[in-house]
Amino acid sequence: MRALFGSLSFRLALIYVGLFGASLLLVLGAFYLTVIHLPLRDVRAEVQAEARMLQNIYIVDGADALVARLKARERASNPRRAFHAFVAPDGKVVSANLPSWPHEGIEGWWRLEADDYLEGDEVDYESLTYDHGFDDGARLLVGRDIEDISDIDEVLQAGVLWLLAVALVVGLVGGGLMSLAIGRRIEAVSSTARRVMAGDLSQRIPLRGSRDDFDRLAETLNLMLTRIEDGVEAVHRVSDSVAHELRTPLTRLRADLDDALLGPAADRATRLAAAIDEADRLDRIFDAVLRIARIEAGRHAATMRPVDLSTLLDDAIDYY
Repeated sequence: MRALFGSLSFRLALIYVGLFGASLLLVLGAFYLTVIHLPLRDVRAEVQAEARMLQNIYIVDGADALVARLKARERASNPRRAFHAFVAPDGKVVSANLPSWPHEGIEGWWRLEADDYLEGDEVDYESLTYDHGFDDGARLLVGRDIEDISDIDEVLQAGVLWLLAVALVVGLVGGGLMSLAIGRRIEAVSSTARRVMAGDLSQRIPLRGSRDDFDRLAETLNLMLTRIEDGVEAVHRVSDSVAHELRTPLTRLRADLDDALLGPAADRATRLAAAIDEADRLDRIFDAVLRIARIEAGRHAATMRPVDLSTLLDDAIDYY
C-alpha cells in the first residue's frame, strides 16, 4: 500500500479524482442554484406577498372577507396549488385545505405535507407555508405547493453522495491500475539499465509498438545505448591498435638503449640517436591513433590532402 501511494501515477490519479469531484460539486451547485434555490426563493416571495395581503384584509375587513379571499385564491388558476388554514381566536378552524399543521404557531416558515386523494389515488403535495399569528389570537397559514422542487432536492441530495462515492471508487481503482501499468513500463527501463550497468551493453529496452510516450522514450534510450556501445567498442579498437602499433617501436627502442648501454662507447651516440628516432616515431603513432579515435567518435573534422603513397609503402615495408 505504501508503494502504491508512493507512485506518482497513483497520486496524479487521486489529484484528478479530486479535481473531478470539485468540478462535479460546482456543476451540482450551479444546478441546485438554478433548479432549487431560485425557484424556492420565488415561491417564498410570492407566498410572503400573499400573506401580507391576506393579513391586511383580515385587519381591515374582518374574518368573512378573509375567508372569501382564501376561497377565491384556492380556486384561482396557478401552476402551484394554493394552501391555507385560518384559525379563529377561539381555536376553531374557520377555513382550511391543509390536512394538518403544527399545533404551536410561529412567526415563520413551515414545509408541510399536504397530500390529497383523487379517485382513490394519493397525490403528493408539499406546501411551503408562512405562519402568522394575529394580536387577537387568530392564526393564518398561507402556502404554495413545492412538491416538484422537493422531489428534485431529495434526488439531488441522495445522488451527490452516490456520485462522489462512485467517483472515489473509480478513481482509486483506476489509479491503481494505471500505476500498475506505468510501473511495468518503468520496470522494463530500470531492468535494462541494471543489465547495462552490469556490463552487457547489448541490452535494449523492449518496445510494444504502441508508439506511445514510453515507446518513444525507449527508442531514444536505445539509440543512446547504441551510441555508448559503439563508443566503447571504438575505445577497445583503439586500445588494441595502440598495443599492436607500440610493440615493434618499443622493442627497437629497448634494443637501441641496451646497445648504447652495453656496446662500445664509439657507437653510443649513434644508438642514442636511433633511440630518439624511435621515441619520435612513438609520439607520431600516439598522435595518429588519437586522431583516428576522434574521427571515429565524430569529434574531429576530417581534412583531405594529397598523400605520397610511396611513403606509406616504405612504412609498410619497414613495418612488416
